[in-house]
Amino acid sequence: MPSGATSVSLGGSHTCAIKTNGSLWCWGANGDGELGDGTDTAKNTPVQIMSSGVSSVELGQDYTCAVKTNGSLWCWGYNGYGQLGDGTNTSRNAPVQVMSSGVVSVALGYYHTCVIKTNGSLWCWGNNTSGQIGDGTNIDKNTPVQIMPSGVSSVSLGKDHTCAIKVDGSLWCWGYNYLGQLGDGANSSRNTPIQIMSSGVSSVSLGDSHTCAIKTNGSLWCWGNNTSGQLGDGTNTNKNTPVQIMSSGVSSVSLGYNHTCAIKADGSLWCWGDNYYSQLGDGTNTNKNTPVYIMSLGSGEGGAPFIFFGDKSSFDNREEKQANIGQKQTIYGCSSVNVTFYIIYLIFPAFILFVLLKRRFFVRN
Repeated sequence: MPSGATSVSLGGSHTCAIKTNGSLWCWGANGDGELGDGTDTAKNTPVQIMSSGVSSVELGQDYTCAVKTNGSLWCWGYNGYGQLGDGTNTSRNAPVQVMSSGVVSVALGYYHTCVIKTNGSLWCWGNNTSGQIGDGTNIDKNTPVQIMPSGVSSVSLGKDHTCAIKVDGSLWCWGYNYLGQLGDGANSSRNTPIQIMSSGVSSVSLGDSHTCAIKTNGSLWCWGNNTSGQLGDGTNTNKNTPVQIMSSGVSSVSLGYNHTCAIKADGSLWCWGDNYYSQLGDGTNTNKNTPVYIMSLGSGEGGAPFIFFGDKSSFDNREEKQANIGQKQTIYGCSSVNVTFYIIYLIFPAFILFVLLKRRFFVRN
């Protein structure tokens, strides 16, 4: 999309984006109706699903849920485990209303779903074979079940485990745990929430079977499956309790199937873990078990300098962009291209001018 997109979310094999007018567009695989366009035919270009009023969208393996600005929740796609929450196990190829109001956010796992409502209550449903719903059973649910009555500020879902942060900064996790992804020091699954950290947690992100949390002091902690080095602690040993990976400065973290990326406050991007498909972006196909610097994303409003790699035209474009947003920041070029630029356009002309002035001085005298 050339313009107008405000957010994007990715599922197993499909993609959805929200535009500034609140419209929802989806594309990709559609065998279970996960696009929501009323068909089961895959689309390789964006198709409009809702014309307005969409505030957020989340994608699971092959199903989709969207929250509208009026607080209503709509879901569609594969429903074999009741993950749509409409009281059936029938897949839907068009949006079905699950809740009429009061939904603040929705999160999707592989085949289970959770929402937070305006009163801070947490509701989950869908696949529950490992207790990932958190209702004290291992029975699938095809309608929303209340898990916590209040005080929940955010929730994140992995393949078959779940973690929630409460307003007091405490972290709670439940579900599949045989690789230590809950972080409670055990390797047995839990079907009710277990407190992992008592305070200070600002955000949490879940991968397939590993978990990472950022604390309010900017430190990053990870645990769970580590066979590909996705925890980033320098080993390939699974951990069933949180291990500190970065001591400060981390602003956000995102987890893939078996790899992890974090952004620091200075705008730098760091990735580690499975790299078979070059998903780390470090120019190799080698797994990394410690964070590797990938690039600088810039600090935006923060005022820190950008470390920029590129040619002269890109350098000029970045200067123009900075001027347009009123940020008078210095751009430091650190590549060989930029060094050459400095020599040709700054140092060499100054040297020639010096030689000419010197020659003129000696001629006069």
